[in-house]
Parts: sequence; C-alpha cells; structure tokens
Amino acid sequence: MSLAEAVAAAERLPEVLAASAAARAAAAALQGAARPSEASFSLATHSVTARQSLAVSLPLSWITQRGSRSAAGRGDADAAAHAQKGAQLEARFLLQSAWFSLAAKAQRASAQAARAGRLQSNAEAVNSLLEAGRVPEFDRSRARAEAGLAAAEAAGAEEEQRAASALLARLLGLEADLVLDAEPRPAPEEEPGLEGLVAQVRETAPVVLVQAARAQAASARVDLAGRLRWPGLGVEAGADFNDPTQPGTDKWIGIAVSVPFAAGPGLALAHAERDQELARLDQVRREAASDAESAWHVARSARLRHQAMENEVLPAAREAAEIAGYAYRAGRTDLFRLLDAERALAEAELLEADAYLAWGLANADLRRFTSREQP
Repeated sequence: MSLAEAVAAAERLPEVLAASAAARAAAAALQGAARPSEASFSLATHSVTARQSLAVSLPLSWITQRGSRSAAGRGDADAAAHAQKGAQLEARFLLQSAWFSLAAKAQRASAQAARAGRLQSNAEAVNSLLEAGRVPEFDRSRARAEAGLAAAEAAGAEEEQRAASALLARLLGLEADLVLDAEPRPAPEEEPGLEGLVAQVRETAPVVLVQAARAQAASARVDLAGRLRWPGLGVEAGADFNDPTQPGTDKWIGIAVSVPFAAGPGLALAHAERDQELARLDQVRREAASDAESAWHVARSARLRHQAMENEVLPAAREAAEIAGYAYRAGRTDLFRLLDAERALAEAELLEADAYLAWGLANADLRRFTSREQP
C-alpha cells in the first residue's frame, strides 16, 4: 500500500465524519439565522356569544437583528468548516504516522533478517574453519551465540512489523490480520523556506482559521447583544367573526412593545467572550508558528541525518563488514573484529530506518500546518 492510498482513507475516519456533520449543522443554523423570528397564530371560540377569534402576532425586531445574527452564524459556520479541514489533516497525520511506522518497522525487520543471515553464514564458515583446524573451539561457540541472538532479534522485529501492519489496517477499516507493505517509500524532500512557512502558518493554518472565525462570531454577538438592549416591536392583528350580537367581522390591529430588562448583563458577557476569543486567537497564532518552526527543524535534522546514513555511513559499514569477512576467512584477523563490523553494520541499518521514521513523522507534522499533499 502506497502512502497516497493510505492517506486517501482519511475521509472515512470517524472524527472526519463527525466534523463534516458539525459543518453541515452550522451551515443549516446559518440559514435559520437569516430568516424571520417565529410568528404566533391563535384561534379561540367563546361559550356565551359563540363567536370565534383569530389573532396573529409578528415580531419586527428580527429586522434590526438579522445582520448581526447572520454574521454570528457565518462565523460559526466558517469555524466548523475550518475545523472539518483540521480534522481531515489530523486524520491524514494519523494515517501517515501509522504508514511511516510500518515502513520503518519493515526496514528494521529486513535489516535484522539480513544480519541474522550473515551471522548464520559466518557461523557455518567458522565451523568449517574449526574442522580444518584453523580456529579454536571458542570461535565456533561465539559465532553460534551471535547467530542465535540475531535470529531472535529478527523474529522480534518481524512481530513488530506485523503489529504496525495491524494498526494501519485497523485505521483503514481492514481486517487486522491482513499483512500490509508500506511501499513505495517516498524519498525525503527538502523543507519549504522557514520564514515563509511561519508567516503562512500564522494566517492560514486550520487551527488559526478556526479561532479567527470564532473571534469573528464573538464580535458579531457583541453587536447582537447591543441590539437586544433596544425595545422590541411587534405587530398584532386579529378579528372576531360569527358574533350574533354584532353585524360583520370585528377587526383589530395593534403594536406590541417588549422591554429587555436583562439585556445589560448579556452585553457585558458578549464583550468578555469577544475579548477572550481575540486573546485566544493571538495565542493560537503564536503556538501554531512555534509548532511549525519546531516541526521544520525536526524534519530538516531527520532528513540530513537520513541522507548521511544512506550516502556515507551505510556504504562504509557494508564495506567494512565485507572486508572483515574476507580477512577472517583468510586468517588475517580474529572473530572479534568480524563481529564488531557486523554489529556496526546492523546498527547503521537500524539507525537509518529510525532516521527515515523521524523524517516521515516530522514531515507529516509539517503538512498539518501547510496542507501540502504527500509526495
């Protein structure tokens, strides 16, 4: 399974589906905010005169409050939409982390298996040399011990690979016993410019956009709370009909006035909530910029380390192990130098896998801020 195929499954994760439902709910609430307030209708009959009365009451205050309600609803809808995008990026990061973990575990398992194979070959060679009387019995015992230890470590690494495969399979909604391969592995790429990245993150990171929309909604609610302090007006109209004591239909119309005595504390509360959201916006911008800068440095460090391991350390370690093997079989060095060279090669292979995993996680973390697609 490629990295792109794993990331494509992010839309199916429960947290993304929940964020999508929340965005739809906020959009529906925005539509309701722009519509008139409820109108009340009443129909009554009387026992003495047997007449019927029909009345309707329509508040008019929604006309002056419509803009503020729509602005607040728009802020909530924007926040929900950006939160949905953030949930998608978090889901992608989760899948990327699982994918890179599987890739690293597979690489470690391959390195351990190769080391176990080399040490088993060395043990067989030492046994042949012992039979020829060229090495002492101690060398055979030591070679057998190293080969057995390497085989055990290879088995453990294989189980870790299966566990990583099961984790990725569960995230993808697949059977946990399905064995997945994380291939092909994308090559580490150079990071974007740090200054441009930080400037972009401060304005366009999903967490920043969510908080900016919340601050916008809070500012709109301050205006709405101010309008709610005004007396509310309404129109009431009605008619009495089928009254046997008078001819025709008795119609009437009036104006209702509501006085908001408790609106003062609501305005103070709206001001406090707006100031709180604005302060959080500044905090979120700082944290996002700091986190992005930290992820940038971690990604760069891991990439440079991986390049050094892949281009310099591993070739030298392979050459040293190969030379030590030839020298030992030719009787020009002892077993300890051979085992040290094999151990150094195995450590270099494992460190290269760890460096690739560190780069993959840091690179995926960077993409949570930049929204760039995976290579």
